[in-house]
Amino acid sequence: MSRYSRSNAPADRLSYRHWPEVSLASLDSETCTRFTSLRRALIRYLDGDKVEQIEADEGWSREELIRALNRCITLRSDGRLVGWLGLVSGIRIRAPVRVKPLSPSGRNGKAGLTGACALFMRNHSEIESEFHAYLFQTATRQASHENKVRPGVAHRWFVQRCRDRGVSEHEWPLNTDKLGRGAIREYVELYLLNNYDAIVATQYGHKAKAKSHTNTGDPSRLRATQFLDVVELDEHLCHFKGWIAFGTPGGKRWVKSPRLSLIAMVDRMFGLVIGMKIIFRSQARADDILDVLHHASIGGGVPADLREGASANEPAMPADLGVPFTWCALNQLLLDNALSHLADEIQDRARALLGCDINFGPVCRPERRPNVEGLFSDLARHGFHRLRETTGSGPQDPIRIDPPPASEPQMSESQAVSLIFGCVRSHNRQRSKGAYGVRRIEQLKGMMADPDQGLIFPVLPPLLEYMPSLDVSVMRLKVQGNEDKGKRPHLYLQEETYAGSVLSERWDLLGKRVMVHMDRRDARYMCLFQINSESLGTAVVTGRWRHAPHTLNQRILINKLIRDGQLRVSYDEDPIAAHLAQIANGAAKGETPSPDQVKALAARAEHQHARQQDAQTIAQEAMQAAIQSAQSPDPKDKEERRFVMPQLRALSGRRR
Repeated sequence: MSRYSRSNAPADRLSYRHWPEVSLASLDSETCTRFTSLRRALIRYLDGDKVEQIEADEGWSREELIRALNRCITLRSDGRLVGWLGLVSGIRIRAPVRVKPLSPSGRNGKAGLTGACALFMRNHSEIESEFHAYLFQTATRQASHENKVRPGVAHRWFVQRCRDRGVSEHEWPLNTDKLGRGAIREYVELYLLNNYDAIVATQYGHKAKAKSHTNTGDPSRLRATQFLDVVELDEHLCHFKGWIAFGTPGGKRWVKSPRLSLIAMVDRMFGLVIGMKIIFRSQARADDILDVLHHASIGGGVPADLREGASANEPAMPADLGVPFTWCALNQLLLDNALSHLADEIQDRARALLGCDINFGPVCRPERRPNVEGLFSDLARHGFHRLRETTGSGPQDPIRIDPPPASEPQMSESQAVSLIFGCVRSHNRQRSKGAYGVRRIEQLKGMMADPDQGLIFPVLPPLLEYMPSLDVSVMRLKVQGNEDKGKRPHLYLQEETYAGSVLSERWDLLGKRVMVHMDRRDARYMCLFQINSESLGTAVVTGRWRHAPHTLNQRILINKLIRDGQLRVSYDEDPIAAHLAQIANGAAKGETPSPDQVKALAARAEHQHARQQDAQTIAQEAMQAAIQSAQSPDPKDKEERRFVMPQLRALSGRRR
């Protein structure tokens, strides 16, 4: 139906209270008077007043009211109503559409072709659909197409398709001098603009695609109202790749560094970094994510030696503010769809222990996690981008240079870690517009001291007795052994055998799976349980790996060196000590370590920093306080011991 009235118009369009508004500030007085009078008459018409009475009072006829109504309820190309703009005279509410056939006029018949392209596309819908398919496939770089839409190439394709479809030489565009080149160029440009979201990544790059998701006017539905209400977690590859020094028994060893990555958790309400971890790799694993969650829940994973400068007057991390932030829960944890975030341990254990809901979002969408992306921006601008050996923000960055030669060592591992932690501390103590010019950490401190703010501390209940924390890996392993050959029951993990006094007597468990709890900072020991939770004691790694604390990653990398013949380890010799000695001897001879040796050194550096985490210091202080409380004869401490003793036994059992 081409014309509507109040009786047959769609009901959703007749709600004039929700029509788009207009501004009369730039209109003359005569136009404003006409608009006001017609608007008043149209409202009365839509409210059900009689047309005769409206015409008598306002002076507008039925035909004028219906025409005004149809202009106001016309849909634009984007689906929105024209609204009250339809009452302003001289405003075109629809694009002009040519209806009459082409009739060339003027000199040499070059005039009278206005709207020829739109008319041709409307009369030849099959050519239009094929042209749209060609433009889309080329813009998205599909197979057998170019990597970019070029108007000249698109025009030649269009002309050839017109001839293939039998368009007459006396018909547009074949009857013009330039075959409609200008009109087709405008048509292509308009098509790319109308399909910008579909082609932005292939035509303008992934950065443009990520940026295009911002400033859309649609705010996030996740709004933080309390501290730790919404937390963002992401990984960042640090813009540094040069020569870095690792400590060995023979002194510092300068090697070509692997990439450093920072895993950080940032609170959305205050923008505070609450947990972090540095890895000497470009890709994070599920265990790394669990370590960050564990450090965040107990107050922030920052080594104690880097927090010595923090005081009550100058706090930098939430843990510096006291006990309420040393065992905290989360509400919403925002992640992207990286494979390390999809691990079962994160989905099950982290969600159950921290009581949080995991919200997955797509990758390369910084607007979904703006606070953690802001931290990474500060780290790049105020940290690695200021160094001489930075890799820059991309291959085309003018500050990007090649790694320096071996004769010009640049940074030690401790300096790299100190730089990252320094940027994090500076970020937490930065004055923020969102905090009304106050430092972020001081804003949190002020809300703690103000009872009227109503800050709720998301303190977790005490960890249940025998419940493994997030720094403990839980896995299922198959019991190995053979009765005929006399091989007692044992476990096998990462090329090494684990044996235990209780497990060795359980011949009935051969071929069955048992639950294993293993501290990731020390892979020498396992706590074993049956599937029904019955304890099977402790299993210890056998052979030469029983000497020094190590991680599974260290064992994998050093065992690879041994298999490849790059490292010789004698009987019952500590492989880690042998590897460090080999690196030290190579440094004395001026030899360059292999990439596998560099990875093993980086894994050792990660292990050292992980063991220095403040989590260990907090655990030791909690153990000492629990022991004093348990030995106290004061009956008032009985209630406190009831909550502390389970964690004391869990910590003591883990250290055994």
